[in-house]
Amino acid sequence: HDGVVVYLKPLDRHGDIVKVAGTIRIELFDLTVDPPQLVGRCEIPAADASALWYGDLWTQHYTIRCPWLADPPTTREVTIRAAFVDHLTQRVMTAQTAAQIDLAP
Repeated sequence: HDGVVVYLKPLDRHGDIVKVAGTIRIELFDLTVDPPQLVGRCEIPAADASALWYGDLWTQHYTIRCPWLADPPTTREVTIRAAFVDHLTQRVMTAQTAAQIDLAP
């Protein structure tokens, strides 16, 4: 209940997962309040990202644990915004999705 775990899969132009060095930024938003509130954020430099890579026969991804900035949101839905900056080309890849979270008891 201390944050969200994000599984990030960088894709090449053919849609294949690639292990590439880069900076990772994850932001968690509560969009149910006005104005929307940033509730979590983490940034991983390229030098540290390789330790977060997991790969085997069935899956390949970065596993990022992104903590809440303060108290967890009071709603079950957060919006996750991920940005990956390729270390070699400086190309920025982004993704955004809504996710259901378990609220603390």
